[in-house]
Amino acid sequence: MENLSLETIEAAQEYDDSSDQQYHCGLQLIRELGLKQGSAVLDIGTGPGRLALHVARIIGNEGLIYGIERSPGRINIAKRRAESQQASNAVFVTGDGYDLSRFNDNFFDTVYLNSVIHWFKNKKTLLQEVNRVLKPGGTLGFTSQITNYPKRDLREIGDSLLKKKGYFDSTLITVSYPVTDEEVRKLLEQTGFVVRKTELRPSVEDYKTPEDAINNLFKKRYKNLSPSRQDEIRTELIKESKKIQIDGKIKDVRDKLYVIAEKKV
Repeated sequence: MENLSLETIEAAQEYDDSSDQQYHCGLQLIRELGLKQGSAVLDIGTGPGRLALHVARIIGNEGLIYGIERSPGRINIAKRRAESQQASNAVFVTGDGYDLSRFNDNFFDTVYLNSVIHWFKNKKTLLQEVNRVLKPGGTLGFTSQITNYPKRDLREIGDSLLKKKGYFDSTLITVSYPVTDEEVRKLLEQTGFVVRKTELRPSVEDYKTPEDAINNLFKKRYKNLSPSRQDEIRTELIKESKKIQIDGKIKDVRDKLYVIAEKKV
């Protein structure tokens, strides 16, 4: 996992400015969680708090949502946002999903992770902690990257180019730990959950020009590559990106896994 505890304020703001896709995926997830007024909810990897504050409005003043996040910069943005919206039922703290010891057993009605779980290498430890803090019959929901992206994803195209040149080094690339549907089902069963739903859905991000798409790719995934290597593959990436252009725009399509499960009673 990337060390977000060291993320700069500027980088946290950049993330907030470019998080529309994650937010809209999260809105789909929240619609399916069946949240009720008065619920206690935990958002792991809350980022700058946009989705958590949407949840805060659903559960009302009698409810409570905790948003935890490893980046202090993103938490500061979330706190300012909550204050401006007078969301007294939303609490944002720095924290890690591996350690939820600040919360009592059987405390939450719902826990969700939106576009987050693929950043956790040890998902079993994470899910065991989630199970502990959920009430029996409580709901877990998450969206995740999947293991094999189709060639319509610019990241897959970029990774292929880097591997061909011998530049694909896990110490330089921002690495995630995606899953398959089968792996998710097995993990949930092992950690005390009953799967209610798994579904693959396309997640589409539009870019006006190939340069915009490639700049975003470098910023999010290849930011640790040297400038000389970035320049070397930029021209080739622009050429390859034409394969996923529609009406002159880049449509970066990634299949995302949506999962709903319940803690066994």
